[in-house]
Amino acid sequence: GEARLVTILQKVFPSVTPDRLLALLSKPKPFVLIRGIKETQARKLMEMLQTQGATAEFVPSAGESVSPSGPPPAVTSPVTRETPVQPPPAAPSTAPPVVPSPDDNPETHIDTTAPPSPPEFTLHPQAPDQGITMGNTQNLEAQTAQPVVKPGPRRLALKFNGSAGEYFRIWIVNIALTILTLGIYGAWAKVRTRRYFYSNTLLDGQPFDYTARPGTILMGHLIIGGALLLMNISGKFSPMIGYLISVVAWSLVPFLMYKAHRFKAKTAMYRNIHFRFLGTPTEAYKAYAFIPIAVLLSLLVALPALTGAQDGAPAFTAPNMILAGIMILGGLLLAASFPYFVFLQKRYLHQNLAYGKTGSTFLGGARRIYGIYTRASLMMLGVAVAAGILVAILIPMMIGMAGAEGQGVKTWVFGVGLIFYVAFGSVFLLVQQYIYASTFNYAWGNTRIGPITLKVSLEAKSLAWIRFTNVLAIIFSLGFLAPWAKIRRARYILPRTTVILPGDMDAFEAAKGYEAGAAGDTAADFFDWDIGW
Repeated sequence: GEARLVTILQKVFPSVTPDRLLALLSKPKPFVLIRGIKETQARKLMEMLQTQGATAEFVPSAGESVSPSGPPPAVTSPVTRETPVQPPPAAPSTAPPVVPSPDDNPETHIDTTAPPSPPEFTLHPQAPDQGITMGNTQNLEAQTAQPVVKPGPRRLALKFNGSAGEYFRIWIVNIALTILTLGIYGAWAKVRTRRYFYSNTLLDGQPFDYTARPGTILMGHLIIGGALLLMNISGKFSPMIGYLISVVAWSLVPFLMYKAHRFKAKTAMYRNIHFRFLGTPTEAYKAYAFIPIAVLLSLLVALPALTGAQDGAPAFTAPNMILAGIMILGGLLLAASFPYFVFLQKRYLHQNLAYGKTGSTFLGGARRIYGIYTRASLMMLGVAVAAGILVAILIPMMIGMAGAEGQGVKTWVFGVGLIFYVAFGSVFLLVQQYIYASTFNYAWGNTRIGPITLKVSLEAKSLAWIRFTNVLAIIFSLGFLAPWAKIRRARYILPRTTVILPGDMDAFEAAKGYEAGAAGDTAADFFDWDIGW
């Protein structure tokens, strides 16, 4: 075949690219490659070509005779890959050389009546030091030179092959064994679930792998479970001690987020190369500083209130009211700075990811995040104003329709309240998914992992519809459609993530791993914290 011929010819002409050799082999006319070598070497080359189904003709230089040491090879046409022609008798033949006609199909027919056309290039046994020469006295490299066109970047979309039926079997077994083992099997259930989703997520035909050990996750469950149990018990014996323990626990949230990122990156692998997370706890406290600040603000009001309640004194005195005012002001400032903290969290994740030895950079800014939250706030404000106007119009109407005795007012209030609840809940869901989709698209779209760029195209309307219908399906199926809902969401999100790669993945190298506990990952799952991936 052509691939074998190219392999042989490249040994003779290493400066000619395989693509160019394939282009030469596809020409609809014969040619013979020529090199200034001895007759024995030329015959050896012809025999190599002949074993691959090609035909060959050895043409000696003027004044030289063909050695009788072996029969001459047959006529060569690389595009005529038929069974090698049997060599004629040793006596020289006067018949004209057999040449394929350009008008005929070279794969099926050879015209022996047409006059022979001279080959484009002729193989001459010349002095070994003369190198490669051509019958038309031109250099082979010059003949085969083509403009070098660099291939463009490849755009590879993630592919998800999971199915609801397969995952349902995993899910139902996980539920049953977790109940039977009083929650101990939950660590193994998490590993089975994540391995299923990772192994069914493909990039360039290669799946991802999840490498966490159930024992590590079980240890994380025990740590978080013990901490929650301690907070609950201490609060019953002494509200003050319970409150202080809660403050300490919430102050550890940034550290737990740091641990969650490290664990999730370490346990993700693609093409036998682990991901890594290179962030530090100090950076985590900067990115998640709003949590300790919010805890401190709540402490300023709740602590005096608790103290006053224990001493029997009025809880809300003038000093305490001043502290309450400070908390309200601090809360407003915290709300105004919340988009900036979201930006810090996105930057903390996206500039500290690494794939093997290749680190990442984050090109995003806080201004875009502020724009997303501003639009979301305006949407909610518009809905609230519209709802207030509607209520102001409907209440007099309801009172008038209910009559002087007020019969049916409760029914009208319930009906209108239900309508408002559904409408406001739908708008809130849409705004929530708008924030998620916009920040997700922006953060990953501005992340570079070495030469890799990413593009994510999630839509808020589609996400909101999927979330709304998934909730309804889970409710009306008594929870049995939860696997279907999870698969459905993954089938929407993953294929809309595109990896733009200028080369191939072989350039990436693995790096030395690190140890990572699962306490942060367990806490993120238990409290449903969004860590960004």
